[in-house]
Amino acid sequence: MASSGKRNDSREPFFARLIRETVRPFSEFMDDAFSGRSSSDRGPVGLLTAPFRFLGGLAVFLVQAWASSRSGLKFVVGLPALGAIGLFLAGIWMANFYQNRLFGSAMAGFSQSAQLVAETPKKSNLLLQQRVNFARRMVELRPESEEEKYQLGSAAGLAGDIPTALDIMTMLAPDGQPGMSNAHLWRAGYYQNEDWFQASDDQRDEIVLKQLDLAIQQQEDNEKAHKNMSVIHLRKANTYDKGSPENREHLEKAMNHLTSMLSGGIQSVEHLLATMQVVEITRQLYGVDAARKTFDRIYTNHLEPVSKKRPNVFQIWLVLVKCAVALEDFPLAKKFVRDGFVTSNSNEVRKQIADLSSLVLMQEADISDDMTNPDMYQRRLYALTRAVNVNPKNDEIYKRLVKFIDSGTGDHFNMRWFEEAKVAAPDPGVLTTMLGLRAMMDGDVEKAKTHWRVSQQLYTLSELVLNHLIIVGTKTNQKDFSDPIDLLTKSLDAFPDNPFLLQSRGYFLIKEGDTQQAMRDLETAIEKLPNLVECRRFLILLYEKVGDATQAAFHQQKLDDTLSKMPDKKRETLLERLDRIVL
Repeated sequence: MASSGKRNDSREPFFARLIRETVRPFSEFMDDAFSGRSSSDRGPVGLLTAPFRFLGGLAVFLVQAWASSRSGLKFVVGLPALGAIGLFLAGIWMANFYQNRLFGSAMAGFSQSAQLVAETPKKSNLLLQQRVNFARRMVELRPESEEEKYQLGSAAGLAGDIPTALDIMTMLAPDGQPGMSNAHLWRAGYYQNEDWFQASDDQRDEIVLKQLDLAIQQQEDNEKAHKNMSVIHLRKANTYDKGSPENREHLEKAMNHLTSMLSGGIQSVEHLLATMQVVEITRQLYGVDAARKTFDRIYTNHLEPVSKKRPNVFQIWLVLVKCAVALEDFPLAKKFVRDGFVTSNSNEVRKQIADLSSLVLMQEADISDDMTNPDMYQRRLYALTRAVNVNPKNDEIYKRLVKFIDSGTGDHFNMRWFEEAKVAAPDPGVLTTMLGLRAMMDGDVEKAKTHWRVSQQLYTLSELVLNHLIIVGTKTNQKDFSDPIDLLTKSLDAFPDNPFLLQSRGYFLIKEGDTQQAMRDLETAIEKLPNLVECRRFLILLYEKVGDATQAAFHQQKLDDTLSKMPDKKRETLLERLDRIVL
């Protein structure tokens, strides 16, 4: 039978047939590409790719012809086509390379300007505009990138061009359908800003919730969107009566979003705070038992491993303690305080944990609010005296303690229970100081001095506690604290030249208009304790008032010297407090 095609032609060299069968699939592909028949190359795309397809087809044709004929001339004729293809590809690579270089430079400028905004606030307007310019350049280099457009919108918003920012974000995140998740978040923030968007609270919440919902539809694990949703629902829950259907509905929605935040584990402080909120909401909705089960699960899966891995993060211990307090498990709260204090090796964190301990004791005291019950009376008093022992400068503790001393506070004042409490008191030094002050108010000076001598032996800071009791009692307008100068004068008779008591009496003498005696008290106090910065501030103001510039400058220099030796953070805090002191 005669041969019916070249494939079966025995006269064709074996090598030629091998080459033809090897290149045939590629040849057919290039034939389609060269003719433009491919569906992807129809229309404008076909026109744009025609030169490349022509060169590719020509190269394949010449190489195939050379392989079949072994003609050197045809091989040489095909070289320009191959060279043209190589140059074309090299041009594409160079264009892409330099575009990436330009984009990288724009991105570096964008990041640097963003950092400088925080470091040099006086030049922030210029730097913000530079940031916009860099972001615009990034969009020009990558016009197809939504992320670069988002950066441009954010930069424009920070620079004050809100209409441009809103236009960009609306393009990226249109109404009614999920768009770019972060753009929906930006729009939610826009509608929450009362200066940018005028509407009632209900209208504002409705629009914001829609934007956040679209952000979550586009990106289910968008933590910021879940966090913002929970904040809105918690706020709306508080507008309804506790336990009402509306209140419970919003609490449940808030808890669902907080739970979604925690699905990826504890990655930030916001996650830590979310765990605390989940426990507190569960307690409100379903009771302490359900909250305890929720806490046990969260503690085992998340909080315990994190507390062991990062013991110097104060927020971990704060969350653990607050969760225990929400469960009214005060022994557990105290255990977490002890664990944090022992495992942390940061002095700052240990101090914060110590302060947290006093808050736990105050919470424990506050649940014992039936002062007509002797057991609850004693439990509250003991918790507060322990709190003072932990944090002797917390005014909130003293506000509660003075009610046990002042005879005009009704159920809180019971002198027999008050005196009997010292028998089993866990911190008798604080309680004895309080008993001495009560005796002083009753006119029994010798009894007061006896109590104070005992308190000095039991507690080294008894004078400081006495001073705070008098100051706080006066500020809260308690009946028996109506004459603080008299109380301080009698206290100084028992504790001569105590700098804290002298400073306090000097303060009240200034209010009474006795400038000269106030100066004497303050000068004695500062001589005893040179680092008493509030006392320095009072002296500076007093000497300025009487026109003694030399003494005012002297004390100002001493104050500056003292502050200069302090850590920056502590110095800034003190300066803010001192600036509030006026005559």
